[in-house]
Amino acid sequence: MPPGAAGEWDQGTMLPSSRVVDADGYHSLYYEASTRPHEERFAIGAYNEIGVARWPMGRMYHLSPDQESCAGPLSPLEGSLLTHPFILTGSRILVDFEGTVPGTSELVINLIPSGSSSCDSNALRSLPMMGKGQGKAIEVSWPSKESLLIHRGRVVRLAFELKATHLFGFQIKE
Repeated sequence: MPPGAAGEWDQGTMLPSSRVVDADGYHSLYYEASTRPHEERFAIGAYNEIGVARWPMGRMYHLSPDQESCAGPLSPLEGSLLTHPFILTGSRILVDFEGTVPGTSELVINLIPSGSSSCDSNALRSLPMMGKGQGKAIEVSWPSKESLLIHRGRVVRLAFELKATHLFGFQIKE
């Protein structure tokens, strides 16, 4: 969390609690804040208060695009993310994402079989997911229902192609 702007109550020092509290569908982080730097926070005229920052459950952190792809350099709104290899144990992939620019946001997932590169034509490409997320994970659609089942039990990687999108997480489900 960035400190407040000049003149705001949390412009100087911000000291977070040691734990995040999860309740009522939110992650909450309580913190002490001061108008002064740490070493002066108890000086006469300093203003100290307790604040709280809240994020919807599961959305405290996101990945934003800022990388290159197989096609070369991308615009500032585009990027990609490649997972480590893992054994695909489920038959569905759920993804939690949120578009940041209406009409421009898009997320595509490539399932890459072991031994293939992220730029290989062997990758299974999902149907594009567009728009703003609803704050919950949605199921990824593939060209056919059998597409994902063919790779079940095999070592794969996922390559996420992000365009004006924040990626919060994904799950493999039965």
